[in-house]
Amino acid sequence: MTAKGKAKRTPVKRGVEKPKAPLIKKDLIKEYQEALREKGIVEVLTLSDDACLANVRRHISTQSLDLDKLLNGKGIPTGRVTELYGPPHIGKSTLLDHIFSETQKIGGVAVLLDTEGARDSKYTSSIGVDLTKLQYIEFARNELHIENVLMKIYETVEFWSQKAPDTPVVIGWDALGGTSTRDELEKRLERESKPAQAATVLRKAARQLPPKLGNTNIAVVIANHEYTNINMQGGGGNMALKKETYGGAAVRHLASIRIQLYNAGYLKSGDGSVIGRRVGVNLIKNRLGSPFGSTEVALIAGVGIDNTWTVYERLKGAGIITLSGSWASINLDGELIKFQWWTGLIQKCREDSTLFPRLVSVYQTLG
Repeated sequence: MTAKGKAKRTPVKRGVEKPKAPLIKKDLIKEYQEALREKGIVEVLTLSDDACLANVRRHISTQSLDLDKLLNGKGIPTGRVTELYGPPHIGKSTLLDHIFSETQKIGGVAVLLDTEGARDSKYTSSIGVDLTKLQYIEFARNELHIENVLMKIYETVEFWSQKAPDTPVVIGWDALGGTSTRDELEKRLERESKPAQAATVLRKAARQLPPKLGNTNIAVVIANHEYTNINMQGGGGNMALKKETYGGAAVRHLASIRIQLYNAGYLKSGDGSVIGRRVGVNLIKNRLGSPFGSTEVALIAGVGIDNTWTVYERLKGAGIITLSGSWASINLDGELIKFQWWTGLIQKCREDSTLFPRLVSVYQTLG
């Protein structure tokens, strides 16, 4: 009560009204776009426009079910750079050949810049690459350096984007880690050869390639080597081991997709003999979806990627394929199919061409 005997009124708190967003008239947006446009220099679009530089026109399958699933369920993007890296002989060239095979299968052009000269043409052919159509860019020995490789990538992008913009093209560089710079090539092993020259050259590429490549049906795939860098720390002589890739931060920045490959074990047949290897895959960078993830891919010697192993492992893990000793079984639409080991499933798929597609349908339901 107040001094006069009247009850003090409690002030009512009113909700604070949020300021309304100003309405922008469509004609002002159009006027803004027109104001910034300069013929042949600037074009003002929205990010949803198909003509936008960031637009990805298509994806190209890696021919690996699990790796495609990791890559947004689609494969590698065109208009972007994908980096495949890992230790020597892990399967980088094999994966690149599978991408070449898929590109040719959909009517596209595969271009290989093989700077190491270590490819087995029979193996590449067995993967499904048409060697008569694979464009193989070969340099004179004294001209095989990073600067020239990049120049041919630029020229290839410009040619196909102008002459046949709807044609899917994959340009594969195998491998960056095995390519010297012009400075290194000319000075050979002289001490005054500039250190980190490759990173300097590639920093220029990181600035020049994206505007040429963006919004095209062309994908650039760079195979790269991984090495261990030894650093001495402190005065106690402690060593720190760190894995690095050639090209430094420039390639890490340039690539929209970075895929790390590593040895995850061997593949064995029922009798215990080694017939291939399991390759671990880490998705290190993905600017088009979830940036993290991992899986394994089966590589059979002389054959390449084997998806039957992938399907077998996933269905087994889901309890759809059941095991009893060395025997396995699966019930497909009331049909009980039995086989020995995962290699027995390969044989079953060879005997019945409809079996593998049915298994893949089940695999795809697992998410």
